[in-house]
Amino acid sequence: MSEIGGERVPDTKDDGGSTEPSRAVTAWTQGLLCVAIVAGGVIVGGLLHDPEPELTTTPVSPTSSALPQPAEYSYVTPTATYPTQIPGCTTVEPPGPGGLFSFLGVDEFGYDNPAYPWFSGPKAVAMSRALHEALPGGITLEAAPEGESLFFEPILDPSGDSDKSAEFGGSTTAHATLRRGNQEGWMSVSVRQSTAPIPPCVAGELDERRLLADGTTVDTHDTWSESSGVRTLSRSATAYVPDGSTVTAYVAHTLDGNDSSGTVPMTIDELVALVTAPGVRVTAPVPPGTPDVPK
Repeated sequence: MSEIGGERVPDTKDDGGSTEPSRAVTAWTQGLLCVAIVAGGVIVGGLLHDPEPELTTTPVSPTSSALPQPAEYSYVTPTATYPTQIPGCTTVEPPGPGGLFSFLGVDEFGYDNPAYPWFSGPKAVAMSRALHEALPGGITLEAAPEGESLFFEPILDPSGDSDKSAEFGGSTTAHATLRRGNQEGWMSVSVRQSTAPIPPCVAGELDERRLLADGTTVDTHDTWSESSGVRTLSRSATAYVPDGSTVTAYVAHTLDGNDSSGTVPMTIDELVALVTAPGVRVTAPVPPGTPDVPK
């Protein structure tokens, strides 16, 4: 008898006298062998297996870099008082809805636009000279290219349509940066021919209406506006001349929102004198010998 794993089993011999294990012993041994193989496989598999990253490392939290929000744009103008009285106005109409107007022009004809026979290259030269001569003392213009040195530019056509351009008034405009003492400003002067009646007085759009001896009506405005906290002081004068000329001069001085020490470098009376200068009118004759605009 033999004892294996606490169990006694009988020994058997074949006819040749050799000893062979019984079926029970063989089954037992194979069972132990399978257990050993399985256990070994688990150990080897554990050594060779790559661990899953998410099971062995701390998850990385996604980072978000939010883009800074752009500052909100704001545009503020003085609140119009109504009802009100305006010097020189018999009646005053209430303010209308505010808004911005943009105009895109295409310079197709240059100074020889057939829709405006009153305007030409020599006429632009003559008007520009008259405008410079009408500037008050102490005003100097910043050095700039011709188109930015208070020189009248061509009348623009929207998309080359002369009829449509006439609806917008057909203005020629001169602009420049100017200085007076320690004050700097920006000036724009426009001239157009119009048969429209003089517009009514509207609250918030003018401070005074002047009727001159030659029948010219001049509206003046001294005001301010703020764009995103930056304040701009401005003054303007518009002359409605009996010959059909409408001349507008605008001067502004830009200030920091926290600064109130600056002033507009031209007075209202100086602007009135500028827009009523005879040489900047539509019907003003071109002096003999006036050259054409530089090519």
